[in-house]
Amino acid sequence: FISGRVKVDNLPQLNELAARLQAARPITTTLNNSVKAISANRTVLNNDGFGNINGSGVIIGIVDDGCDFAHPNFIKNGQSRLLYLWDQNGKKGAGKHKPEHYEYGIEYGRARINQVLALPGINPYQELDYRPAANAHGTHVMDIAAGNSSDPDYRGVAPDADLIFVQLGSPTAIEEIAEEEKKTLGSSKYLNDAIHYIFEKADEAGKPAVINISLALNGGSHDGTSLLEVNFDDLLNTPGRAIVIAAGNDFLKKSHASGKVTP
Repeated sequence: FISGRVKVDNLPQLNELAARLQAARPITTTLNNSVKAISANRTVLNNDGFGNINGSGVIIGIVDDGCDFAHPNFIKNGQSRLLYLWDQNGKKGAGKHKPEHYEYGIEYGRARINQVLALPGINPYQELDYRPAANAHGTHVMDIAAGNSSDPDYRGVAPDADLIFVQLGSPTAIEEIAEEEKKTLGSSKYLNDAIHYIFEKADEAGKPAVINISLALNGGSHDGTSLLEVNFDDLLNTPGRAIVIAAGNDFLKKSHASGKVTP
C-alpha cells in the first residue's frame, strides 16, 4: 500500500504498475457522547471483572484535529503523557524536524513538549508553534479515551496510557488543493500515514497500541473493500494492535438514497 500525490497526466503510467488505484477521499470529524454512553466508567468496568485495568503499558493513538498538549489531564507528575505529537500541517523552522520516513509536517517528541511546558511565563502553544482551537475535537476525544482528571466523574477510560497524537492535515504546495482539503479536515491519504506512524512508534517502544479515529468519510462502498480499510485490516494482522472508529453521526443527515436502476 503506497500513498502519495500524482499528476493526472501520469495516471496511465502509474496504472501499469499498480494492482489497484483509488483517489483520496475527504475526512470530517465525528463524535458522539462518550464514557457514560459506552458504560465505560470505572465502577462498571470493575463490576464487569476488568479490575484495575487503566491503560498502563499501552499506547493510545489519536488521529484528529486539535491536541491541547498543555491540558492538565495529559500531564502526570509534571511530565507530558504524550510520547509524540505529529502536526501534519507543521511548517519547517529552526529546531524543527519531520518524522522519520515522512516528508512533511513537524514532529514534537516528549522531551520538546516537556521543555516548553517547563518554561515559566511562556505561552507553550506559541513556543511549540502548535495552537489547537478552543473546544478542539481532538482534545475532547483524547480526554474521553485517556484523560487523567483528578475528578473521577471526568476521568477517561484509560488514564494511565501513554499518548501519541497526529494532527490530521493537508500539507501541500498546491494551495488550491490544500484549501479545498482543509475545508474537510484532510484526506484519507494523511489518515493512512497517521495510522502507519503510530504503529511504527508503538513497535519501537515495544508496546501495544490502540488508535482512535473519530473521523468519517462518506465516499465509497462502505463494505470494507476500500484500499484504506483493506490496509487497516492488513496492519491489524500484527498482534497488539487495535483500531477504534466512531459509530457515526450521520443518521439524521439523510445522506443515503435507495431505488431501482433500470437497464
